[in-house]
Amino acid sequence: MATVRDRSIAIDVVDSMESAWRGLRSPRVVLVDIPIGLCDGPRACDVEARAMLGAARSRVFPAPCRAAAEAAGYLEANRLSKQITGKGLSKQAWNITAKIRQVDRFLRSTPAARGVVRECHPEVCFAGLCGRPILASKKTDEGFEERVNALAGVFGPVLGRGSVVMDAVEGAMSRWPRRELARDDIVDAMAALACAIAPVRELRTLPLDPPRDSFELRMEMVYRSR
Repeated sequence: MATVRDRSIAIDVVDSMESAWRGLRSPRVVLVDIPIGLCDGPRACDVEARAMLGAARSRVFPAPCRAAAEAAGYLEANRLSKQITGKGLSKQAWNITAKIRQVDRFLRSTPAARGVVRECHPEVCFAGLCGRPILASKKTDEGFEERVNALAGVFGPVLGRGSVVMDAVEGAMSRWPRRELARDDIVDAMAALACAIAPVRELRTLPLDPPRDSFELRMEMVYRSR
């Protein structure tokens, strides 16, 4: 989790959406890289995000339908996905279903968080900040540097320090074991933060008029267009 604290970027590892929410004081926007809102077919935000990223479209994978997300195991989830949507469930999607369920249950039980806790995707955030998708993988030095430069263009002027992004990366890497936090996780979190602190006039959503799921949760991806 990335927040602005004392004119610097603070990176923290939290164990749940609820604990993250408790640690914030009257937030205006909280962006999470977890699907919010589930339906029985393709979500428009996933489809539009893939179109926006073009050659990097594979970095956005379809969210599971609700029945698959709530299944007890992968085989059952895959079967339900095929039965309901006509397509199987990827292992990538299955691997984050526990987090999807956690965020889904939190929002359904915490009315004050709805409309504040919203979905984003780091690659969509970077595409909005740069005006184009970043094609180099975030795992490579080239891709990492491109993302750091994009973030420096946001946080340097805001916090008044040219090294603020790398200070945050290096500080977090020294504080947390690599098995818990990799450097690309940190820049992903900062991409979400760069959008969360944006003036309202710069915030955009995919799709433009997001639909809601059966629990009235908005199915959208938020990003910043400068």
